[in-house]
Amino acid sequence: MNDVSDTAALPADTPPAEVVRCYWQRMQGRDFRGVAPLLGPELTVDWPQSNERFRGPERFLQMNREYPAHGPWTVQLHRLVADGAQVVTQVTVGDGVQRAEPVSFFEVAAGRIRRIVEYWPEPFAPATDRRHLSEPIAEVGVDASAGAEPGAAADAAGAVDETAAPSPAIVAAAEPPIAPVPVPRSPAQPGPVPAATATAETLPASPAPLPRLLTVVTTVASHEDGRRLAQALVGRRLAACAQLEAIESVYVWDGRLEQAPECRVLFKTTGARAAALEAGIRALHGYVQPAIHAWPVVQADPGFAQWVEAAVAPPEDAPAAVPRLDAGG
Repeated sequence: MNDVSDTAALPADTPPAEVVRCYWQRMQGRDFRGVAPLLGPELTVDWPQSNERFRGPERFLQMNREYPAHGPWTVQLHRLVADGAQVVTQVTVGDGVQRAEPVSFFEVAAGRIRRIVEYWPEPFAPATDRRHLSEPIAEVGVDASAGAEPGAAADAAGAVDETAAPSPAIVAAAEPPIAPVPVPRSPAQPGPVPAATATAETLPASPAPLPRLLTVVTTVASHEDGRRLAQALVGRRLAACAQLEAIESVYVWDGRLEQAPECRVLFKTTGARAAALEAGIRALHGYVQPAIHAWPVVQADPGFAQWVEAAVAPPEDAPAAVPRLDAGG
């Protein structure tokens, strides 16, 4: 289904700050059908740290759907600063396991977001040679301009600086921290304006950037099992290729030390397809608890990387079902 529709659109004269506030509220609810009309057809989303650009609402929303999440996502809005068509936000997003604090720069025109530039900073320990000059920040979201001269917090007249009260980084999904944004009434909308319908999705909004390439590894009982697993998942375009290797494993199972020959299968795929590949391995694996782990590819030949991406590009039609390995198919 194409999520890009004209339902739940905001009037063209909606203030940019309210458009962005509505964007985060709908993103938290994973209401991608509600997010879509907030995005202009010319949308570009840039992640400079990973040198990625998502062009158009369809690609941006599909990236969010495919991102591997551990649970329901929450969004905590700490600060929103607006100056005309430019809006900047600081939020915390989390899924109960992962946590990120992106800083996002929006450009808004006629009630729609036309550009987003987003930075996903990684936390790091302070350098030891300056610890005598600094102190820990007490709480995320505290306004650094507190105590400054009047007006010093805003660089331009009319700017809005909003800081949320300190709160946990990850908020229970049953208590959304962002209040719903009402759709402003336009002259063509007499009477009460109905709230946007939320559509449940399983993946987060604007998660931390995925690695471009991944190697995903699992082990199976025999070379034949490995070959069938490789053929099934490469055939589904979940991996560009798979390599099989005979190994001997020593491990503990049910409290006993075990030793057995196995086959290691190494898949080459993309960050965007990794979650689907893992799900495919689990569905087809013959073990009660398969070993599945992955490593990001730190460096790759550009031509090879492009080949992997092309090889795992999702086909237009869904792939045929593949029998489980333990079913003798």
